[in-house]
Amino acid sequence: ELTDLNKEDDCCFSGEECESGICASDGVSDMSPTVCQKDDSTANVSTEACTTDDDCSADKWCAPTEVENESSCKEYSTNGEPCEGRLLPQLRNTCNPSTHRCYMPNKCRVADIPGTCKELTDLNKEDDCCFSGEECE
Repeated sequence: ELTDLNKEDDCCFSGEECESGICASDGVSDMSPTVCQKDDSTANVSTEACTTDDDCSADKWCAPTEVENESSCKEYSTNGEPCEGRLLPQLRNTCNPSTHRCYMPNKCRVADIPGTCKELTDLNKEDDCCFSGEECE
């Protein structure tokens, strides 16, 4: 049926094809296909209003919501979960800067693809994009 939409991890060309409305690269490599992503814009979001990260508990950050000029505390992404990328602000996830970093090995090649939260001690490998020497093995 033409109204059936693609499910999470199905290949896609635009968000209009996906149940979630989100079509993006999985960020594994610059050759990665675009696939339908899970819409977790409301996952891990509390009703705690905030204006800065300091307004949230240590395991959360102050994230934009779909309502203009409103933010609420949202749990940080954990190890292996997606982070950053060119998404609507309310769909963006970020890593806890005290424990993780957003590993984006192809950001210098494809600026919009999301990364993956990795432990702070996990360094970029040979041929990964780096923005400082501290990021590389």
